[in-house]
Amino acid sequence: MTTINRARRAFLKQGLGPNKITHHMPWAVRAFYDACRRCDDCITMCERHLLVRGDGGFPAVDPMRGECTFCGACASACRHGALHYRDCRP
Repeated sequence: MTTINRARRAFLKQGLGPNKITHHMPWAVRAFYDACRRCDDCITMCERHLLVRGDGGFPAVDPMRGECTFCGACASACRHGALHYRDCRP
C-alpha cells in the first residue's frame, strides 16, 4: 500500500493558486535584497515586460508573460548594482 506524501501534494497545489512558488538562486538572494532599492528602473526597461513588482516591492520575473532574451536591459538600468550582466551564454 502506498502512502500519500502530503508535503509533495501541498507543493504541487501551491503553484496553481494565489500562493505561487517562487524560485531564487539561494547564493544571490541576500546580496540582491541588500543592494536593490526598489526603484523600478529594471521593470521599466524590460523589453519583454517580464519583470513585475513582487513581494515587498522587489522586482520578480513572471514567466507566464513570455521568455527572457537575456538582453541585459534590466541590468544596465540598475544603478544600485543589484543586477549584473555578463556578456556570456546564459
